[in-house]
Amino acid sequence: EDLQARLDAGNLDPKEVARAKDSQKKDFPQGIPECGTDALRFALCAYTSQGRDINLDVLRVEGYRHFCNKLWNATKFAMANLEGYTPGPLPDKAGLKSQDRYILSRLQACVADANKGMDDYDFSTSTTAMYSFFLYELCDVYLELSKPLFG
Repeated sequence: EDLQARLDAGNLDPKEVARAKDSQKKDFPQGIPECGTDALRFALCAYTSQGRDINLDVLRVEGYRHFCNKLWNATKFAMANLEGYTPGPLPDKAGLKSQDRYILSRLQACVADANKGMDDYDFSTSTTAMYSFFLYELCDVYLELSKPLFG
């Protein structure tokens, strides 16, 4: 409703306003969900492989909002459980637990993919690498394996 009120306040021809309102009602019957600027920025980076025109999918942006929320929650979890921790040098490979070696190998692959995407100006590759690592490797596997250590 607020978006449609903005159309009325604009300088569009009344016929264009009516067409825009009808289109909004058809495309977004429940309205456009608030997604936040971080999710929008991430989505725009992910869409850069499409060329000059972007067909922005609001549901995809909303999915990135959930991703940003998960990023925030994982950071809060880490900060709460690592309070007072001072990192030292990384132990040698033999001194690492298997889940630590696993996440470091996945991080190394993510960094390589993200850097290649940035070097090639293929931001979609970079965002996909970061999204996949964070969601499917760090949160779904590593943090779940680490929770009993903090429990």
